Amino acid sequence: MYKTKITLLMATSLNGFINRNDKEQVTAWTSPEDKSMLYSEIKSSDALIMGRKSFFHFYSKLMSGPIYVLTNDKQLLNTESNQIIYTNETPEQIIKNCQSQNIKSALLLGGAKTNTAFLQKKLIDEIKITIEPRLFGNGLPFLTDCEIDEKLELISVKKVNQKGTLFLHYKILKEKFR
Repeated sequence: MYKTKITLLMATSLNGFINRNDKEQVTAWTSPEDKSMLYSEIKSSDALIMGRKSFFHFYSKLMSGPIYVLTNDKQLLNTESNQIIYTNETPEQIIKNCQSQNIKSALLLGGAKTNTAFLQKKLIDEIKITIEPRLFGNGLPFLTDCEIDEKLELISVKKVNQKGTLFLHYKILKEKFR
């Protein structure tokens, strides 16, 4: 059985918002370089994990592998698909399912509730963030209001365009391994 590597992948404004509102697609305001990196990361992953709202914003551009969609919507939970797995399981159970399917790597694509749930359980190995040179007066945060204090180590930083879009790659420092 493989240990599934979980990478949280998000784009944020300079002041940490992942979107202006929950009706807008994040790709409406991110750079072409971010979109290219997103699709490259999706193609190189074995599975995706995301919340329901994030899933419905991205669905047409996703991979052919398993997609775990976290939801409490009973109608969706009763939907059967080989590729899309609607689930209300815990983050730990989703990881166990990935491991039992020999999934080596999974991308966590948010939103804030999903990011928070996985971070609180210490299930994320790496974080890749695109910081776009944008400021939003209000919007959706990267995390929900929670008690998290994680130490990170910067792996790389790359300026990808003249406007100042940055790609940051961090490893989460862990005292215990799952």
